[in-house]
Amino acid sequence: MKRLWQFLILSWTALMYLPAHADVVGGIDFPRILGGFELRSVIDNEKSNPGLGLTLFYSTPGGKVSVFVYNNSERNIPEGIDSNIIHNEFIRARGNVQQAYPDAQILVREDRLLVAGVPILESAFQYTEIGLASRDTVLSHLYLTARKGNFVKVRATYSATDRPELGRRIQMQFIEALCQILAK
Repeated sequence: MKRLWQFLILSWTALMYLPAHADVVGGIDFPRILGGFELRSVIDNEKSNPGLGLTLFYSTPGGKVSVFVYNNSERNIPEGIDSNIIHNEFIRARGNVQQAYPDAQILVREDRLLVAGVPILESAFQYTEIGLASRDTVLSHLYLTARKGNFVKVRATYSATDRPELGRRIQMQFIEALCQILAK
């Protein structure tokens, strides 16, 4: 009987450390904890805006990340970053950031990265984010790739004035963890 209890306790403990999954979005299994960030919400944009897929919001102290998985009603979106479809979507996404934040300064216009074997495009901005009771200068990174017939766009934002080196490091942890999932 003692061995049975030990087995049950060990099994329960092991289950506690398995990642809980939010859902499979666009054929990608998103966990509740990803790169130290906790999933806060999932929004289904398809109901009101067909083609805009789902948005997943993750946060951690010092940073927030939005992941958009969508197809923009495009068919046959090629994997990776080398097609005109992907490049045009990246230009559109970069323009959306500049439209939403007119004071945005582009720090990196376009960079090509390979993270965990996944090619991604990156752009970086600095702008003022105005909240309900605060105003903060932030750094924001835009990432885009295509996987499983969808665009996967990420916006990672953190303070430019309160330990930005830590913000950069934790958002890169998220991107690395996400790319490990995308590489599967």
